[in-house]
Amino acid sequence: MNRYPTITELYGDLAARKAARERSARRTYWLLCVLLALMLAAALPQARAELPNQQALYTEVSKAGESLDEFARRISRKAVQVSEGKSHEICGAFVPTGSGWTITMVLGTNNVHCQLVTEDDAIIFHTHLEYVASRFSPADYAMPGYMANEGKLCYQEGLGTEVTITRTGKRLPGSTCAAQASLVSNRR
Repeated sequence: MNRYPTITELYGDLAARKAARERSARRTYWLLCVLLALMLAAALPQARAELPNQQALYTEVSKAGESLDEFARRISRKAVQVSEGKSHEICGAFVPTGSGWTITMVLGTNNVHCQLVTEDDAIIFHTHLEYVASRFSPADYAMPGYMANEGKLCYQEGLGTEVTITRTGKRLPGSTCAAQASLVSNRR
């Protein structure tokens, strides 16, 4: 004779199936989270290589026999004019060529910041706007390089190495380009 299942038999299995579905949903959720995290981790180095998405403004090429200091001095006037005209810092990294140097200037993200993705040993060039101090900022010491501001060109290879580059391309030691000691010490 056919017997109908009892309510306990019908719904007892239902609760177990519901619990199994919930466990499966939680596992699926966490697997998706892990997959998303792995995808993001893989994309970050690529995003950093493309960071920042800056507008290339122009490229300068050194003249035959021109030293890097002389080249930086020669391009500094135009760089400051472009920077002031756009009300943003501009910057670039010097790239050695067989016969000298080349630099592509890019527009910074704002009036006090210009970020470059470069090789660790790169020498950079950037501007400071007229109303910003004509001294290196604490962030400028991250890489060696030049800073141009209203007729003044400075170079540094780390705190305490600041020099002014004269109109003839000579280096004058001194602290007129150095960041304020209080700003640098507060950053550490």
